[in-house]
Amino acid sequence: MDHKMSRSPWVIHYDGSSCNGCDIEVLASLTPLFDAERFGVVNTGNPKHADIFLVTGSVNAQNLPVVRQIYNQMLEPKCVVACGICACSGGVFRDAYNVIGGVDRAIPVDVYAPGCAIRPETVIDAIVEERKIRGPFTTLKDFITRLSGREVNKRTIENFIKAGSLDGLEGNRRQKMMIYGSLLDALNQEKKTTMAGQMTLFDIAPEEDKAEYEIKLPNVEEYDKEVLLGFEKEVLGIYISGHPLEEYMERLKKNTNAVTTDFVLDEETGTLKVSDGAKVRIGGMITDKVIKYTTVSYTHLTLPTIA
Repeated sequence: MDHKMSRSPWVIHYDGSSCNGCDIEVLASLTPLFDAERFGVVNTGNPKHADIFLVTGSVNAQNLPVVRQIYNQMLEPKCVVACGICACSGGVFRDAYNVIGGVDRAIPVDVYAPGCAIRPETVIDAIVEERKIRGPFTTLKDFITRLSGREVNKRTIENFIKAGSLDGLEGNRRQKMMIYGSLLDALNQEKKTTMAGQMTLFDIAPEEDKAEYEIKLPNVEEYDKEVLLGFEKEVLGIYISGHPLEEYMERLKKNTNAVTTDFVLDEETGTLKVSDGAKVRIGGMITDKVIKYTTVSYTHLTLPTIA
């Protein structure tokens, strides 16, 4: 079974024959106290919308067809989590005349989360473990689709790209900036279609034909270094991949005899590296200026801010 899922985990819960202890804990994991939604987890009652099947309780002759029906109605890729010792192996009821065993006697199980009753933390850990099964993000589309349904919007994705957080994925920042909006719009449209229970021609097309309609990275060169550094400064407030003055470092060293930190008091000695009245030369980028007017001579001083 292909475990590589493409969206944030939507879960569906089914109680086979538990004492309701595990049911309470599963529901508790979705409350604000444990906040499973921070991982993008959404509880749904429709198997066709679910990615993860949470099952509590053991399997018996009565609920066996129900468990299989829910599992078969879920779309691929999907994952099954056995919640609690009864769902894992049958628990204390495994030798009962009407108990067949754990969930794996009915359907394939991907993650076992034992406990009696299972703790909410264990439920969350099991869901996160399922996400590890999918592995790291592979493409920009994979990143956007797997984080959909969370607090991820166009502005967030744009900032990720500008900051260089997605540089490990295929393509340069300029390519990603040109297609992320189209990818997000296509995903939102796909969600609306799925929620309405509709199908498109794309859904029934062969896999080789689908590849032709995928949104591909355009063939463009990366931004100039100055633009990339500007993005980082805009989003993060600092430069990450370099500094605009790197190419001028040798010239600065030759023509300056002090740096801005020389004008800061030393915490240990309480003194400055630059003595009072000394003549110094400093260099840098002027990023801002403040004009202050004096009340005596009516002249003004322009104080630059040097980065």
